[in-house]
Parts: sequence; structure tokens; C-alpha cells
Amino acid sequence: MFTIHQRLPPFDDIQSQVTALLESSFGASLSPLFWQRNHTEIFVDDHFKLCAIFEGDYLTKFAIAPDLRGQGLAVKLWSAISQKKFLWRCKQGNPIRPFYDKRATNSVLLEHWIIYANNAKLSQVLAEEIAAKEPDFVH
Repeated sequence: MFTIHQRLPPFDDIQSQVTALLESSFGASLSPLFWQRNHTEIFVDDHFKLCAIFEGDYLTKFAIAPDLRGQGLAVKLWSAISQKKFLWRCKQGNPIRPFYDKRATNSVLLEHWIIYANNAKLSQVLAEEIAAKEPDFVH
């Protein structure tokens, strides 16, 4: 069973487990600057198999362990965060895009990114600012 907990800073005690989840989920190494950002909350389960990481009203990461995909855990994680107002971005070819398309209350399509909103205001200017954020991973 997966129980999701909302964690507030500091995140030093869970940083290595969350890093391992993100790197296995995205197949890339986290940027050395990732944990220096202003992460305001992390939703994570007891086994570090799923997480959602926020920087204020920006959802910077939404991850499910690769071996658990297709089991409905994304819906469970989404239900834990869906009452919040937030924005996030997704690359055009990301396989989770249909999941996001169904849940977003608004979106802006840009050249390489889709910027989404969940019960939050979204403008073209704000979408372009989000698209310009530094990458989370080094490839």
C-alpha cells in the first residue's frame, strides 16, 4: 500500500532517496543545482516510489518509479496534490502528456513545451517564463 505524505523543508533526510527515484524515473542525472532551488514541499510515499516536488506554485517534478507505472499510482499521487493551484511544464513528446491533458484546467502550447495549469491563472508571458526555466537534468 502507498501512503503519500506531504513533507516541508528541510529535505536533507530524504534527498538521496528522492534523487534515486527521479534519476531512475527520468533516465538522467539530476542537475547539481536541483537541490539548491527553493523547493517548498514534496509529496512522497514511504518507499520513495512516487513523488511530486513543488517550488511555490510550480510543480517541478512528478515521478513514479518505472517498475510501478501502469498501476494507477499516478492517479493516486495526483489526487494528493490536485486541490492545490499550480503550474507545470511537459515536453511535447513526453508519454505522460495525455494524463496531463485530461487533468489540466488550462494550457499553453509552445514550441518544445506545453505549460499547464491546475486551477491557476496562466498567460502566454507566464508560460514563456516557465518554459525558460533551467533544466532539472544533465544528459
